[in-house]
Amino acid sequence: MPRSRRAAALVTTTAALLLGAAACGSGQASPDTSASPGTTAARDSDAMALLIQCGLSRGAPSVVQAVRAYDASQPARLRFTEGGNLRLTRASYPVFVAWYQSHASGLVVAGQPLDRWQQKAAASGALPAAVCGAGVSARQLHDQVYAQYPTALKNNPWSH
Repeated sequence: MPRSRRAAALVTTTAALLLGAAACGSGQASPDTSASPGTTAARDSDAMALLIQCGLSRGAPSVVQAVRAYDASQPARLRFTEGGNLRLTRASYPVFVAWYQSHASGLVVAGQPLDRWQQKAAASGALPAAVCGAGVSARQLHDQVYAQYPTALKNNPWSH
């Protein structure tokens, strides 16, 4: 392998490992090893992805712009959107978490910072209508977002 290709591969691998380590070391639970299903802690970990999906679905400008700009800058295998929807995989989840942790407090939806909505959703066990619309099922949205991440898919904190 030419030296420049090895260097590029090393940089990409190192960046992915650092992002994964940052996500793991941040106290953010992995969706496939999260807290006991149905607990506020498990829902808190999961709510961030669901609220971002709601923001994308409903065209919340701050969410759409921030997600598109960041995701487009990632290598294809680390992108966390597909067709305008959030699609998390084992590879893209740590990248998404790192992005969310650095951007969530700056994202305002329905008059509140998104991380505030995250706390409310986790505590209540339901997605806020102001962000997601009336009647949006957290359980079904989780299944949509994690459809390509089987171990996370089976640990749906909203189904208990």
